[in-house]
Amino acid sequence: MILRASQPDPSAHSLAVQLNWDAATTLAAVKLVGNLQNIRYDDACMAPRRLNSGHFPNLNAVRLSLALLVVLSHSVVLCWGANDREFLFRGSNGYESFGSIAVDGFFLISGMLITASWFRCGSLRVFLYRRILRIYPGYILALLFGAGVALCFSPEFRLHLDVISYAWDLARDTVVLGMSSVSQPAAFQHNPFPGVLNGSLWTINHEFQCYLLVAFLGFFSFLDRRKSVLFASVLFWMLYARDVLHSHHPELSDFRFVCFFVIGMVAWLYRDKLVLSTRGAAIAGVILLATLRFSPWFSLALPLAGSYLL
Repeated sequence: MILRASQPDPSAHSLAVQLNWDAATTLAAVKLVGNLQNIRYDDACMAPRRLNSGHFPNLNAVRLSLALLVVLSHSVVLCWGANDREFLFRGSNGYESFGSIAVDGFFLISGMLITASWFRCGSLRVFLYRRILRIYPGYILALLFGAGVALCFSPEFRLHLDVISYAWDLARDTVVLGMSSVSQPAAFQHNPFPGVLNGSLWTINHEFQCYLLVAFLGFFSFLDRRKSVLFASVLFWMLYARDVLHSHHPELSDFRFVCFFVIGMVAWLYRDKLVLSTRGAAIAGVILLATLRFSPWFSLALPLAGSYLL
């Protein structure tokens, strides 16, 4: 996405750079969430109406659709500084946005694929090794590329840059998957949403924490007792619901992403029981439409009805 102006405008130029970078890294994040290759496991072929194998049809198309929703949502924020002009944000009374539900979808898919990956790996060491290779190289490259973009296209960032402090933040972020080096007040000051080099990276740390959750549950054999994971999904949904009802800001809940991730785990563990039907999808869609204008019920229904619909 490139913004064009009739006359040279530094603010428009920096905004175009950030939009292009945000779009590129969002699409690249599809690869960070899971394997883009065709996923096949040891189960039999999927029955027409049950998710009873590790092969997920149209998975790449779903991921691409979710990534485009993130780009759309981020573009609104970067252009006008707020989500007020986004259709879903207005329709849900400010509770949800296309970007937020798209990220939820990524965590749901990741919960299914990473759970399957645990059973394929066969050991904790192999699982963690693959998860680290999945996350860290891309994250480090994104941090370095974002720094390069800011150095090239943000004069204010270069002017106020403390090299030693920034290098320390960058090194620390590469280890803990942090965001200190991404938030730079002097960068892109003319943008409606200034001071951010690459805001789309903030979910990666949450993603890796979910990987560690799978490792913990798998190492202590909870994944072999799928009822315990089902109980965990109910618990996380209740904690998420508590946060929503108290704060009225679903995106601020510490349990939102893990709620969707664990629901994805349940979907994979119960793939032999989960019936996928047009009728079920229609019911889920009706529930979401009926609760859309009645906050916060739409946000509370989203992890269940939204997950089934996806």
